[in-house]
Amino acid sequence: MSESKSSDPVDALLKANALVVFSATYCPYCTKVKKLLKDLGANAKIVETNVEKNGAELKKSLLAKTGRSSVPQVFVAGKFIGGGDEGPGGVALH
Repeated sequence: MSESKSSDPVDALLKANALVVFSATYCPYCTKVKKLLKDLGANAKIVETNVEKNGAELKKSLLAKTGRSSVPQVFVAGKFIGGGDEGPGGVALH
């Protein structure tokens, strides 16, 4: 029997959610991005990589996709737009 889920956990999250933030509960930059999105009324899927049981796998996949494993990492419609200090074209997210 085979499962129908994606073998890449990041891909699965990106397909299921329009706005995804990969975060860590201890990260002040993540807190800033999450607060900004909440203040804007955005409905983001927040994925705390340090809490998820597959957190190491998530970070490995993020590294392969974006060239970085640090958080926050923000994706809109499946596209990586940046982290805490940059957005599209290097524009600050805050």
